[in-house]
Amino acid sequence: MAELQPNRMAFRHGVILKREMIAQNMLLLRIRSEDCREQAWQPGSHIGVFPIEHDKLHRHYTFWQIDPEAGEFDLLILLHHGDGPGVAWAQAAQVGDEITYRGPKSTYTIDPEAPYYLFAAEETGAVAVQAQIGLLPSEMRIFGALESDFPEGEIPTPAGVRPLPWVHRRGEPISETGALVQAIRKLDLPEEPGKAYLAGEAGQCLAIRSYLINERGWPRENVHVQPFWIQGKMSKAEVRELLER
Repeated sequence: MAELQPNRMAFRHGVILKREMIAQNMLLLRIRSEDCREQAWQPGSHIGVFPIEHDKLHRHYTFWQIDPEAGEFDLLILLHHGDGPGVAWAQAAQVGDEITYRGPKSTYTIDPEAPYYLFAAEETGAVAVQAQIGLLPSEMRIFGALESDFPEGEIPTPAGVRPLPWVHRRGEPISETGALVQAIRKLDLPEEPGKAYLAGEAGQCLAIRSYLINERGWPRENVHVQPFWIQGKMSKAEVRELLER
């Protein structure tokens, strides 16, 4: 597995080559950056993009696909409701625009010796999950599910990546007892604990983590949670505290 370069936190620059809606509310931006050609980057890493209008703020996006030979990478951005700087930047971004970013960096390393892997995510974590699956040995067993609001919101599976089934909220809010959590509970998992990678909304991820640890007896260290956002009034500090339990 390629190691990240020591200067990963330097400011880098790129230009938008392509803008395309590839699913309901999901925007693809293809970026050309010479740093991508020169560095050993891996899927599953993420970068911090600095919108021009808010140079002290940044939003993290996971690489969806990388083409080092062409010096290009794809980002998928969920255009959810809201008026934050990240959404405003993505909605206004056009082909030819320059971007400033830092990274990449990675907070998780796949265990190729795990007996099997379980993955779960809603739209905001699906890109990271697909990237992690792409890093697994072909013989590794995988279980899991992905969730979108409607079938139109399903993200395409990159070439060479094994797909997971999708479930749908159908207008219901993301929930700790909703479609994704129920789909994971219904999985016919082996008795032996595996490894889990859960990404997306914090409360939903914590609900699945609690099921695996408290009901199925998985060791805490076997379950990795990558919370990308928090719904409701829970704070980041509360999420960290729950992850330590």
